[in-house]
Amino acid sequence: MASRGQSAAGIAHEIKNRLNFVNNFAGPLDELRQAAAPAVALLADDMRREIDQIVATPRAISQRLSSMAAEPTASSRACCCIRAAAAASGERSP
Repeated sequence: MASRGQSAAGIAHEIKNRLNFVNNFAGPLDELRQAAAPAVALLADDMRREIDQIVATPRAISQRLSSMAAEPTASSRACCCIRAAAAASGERSP
């Protein structure tokens, strides 16, 4: 049981790392798109749509991951696994 809790904690940690990466990438990408707006306006419609899609994708991924992480069921399951692992190993739980 302890190994399951440690695995769950490791998975949660890795998900959080990915979420932070996407969040840290999405903000500057939005700023770059805004700064490049005058130049992008001169491009053909299909190129503008492609650029807008590229910029929107990280933000959409970030929002979806954030909503998944905020779901009470996911969070409570992770906490239960972590507590069970800590109790089984004799460690103090958060």
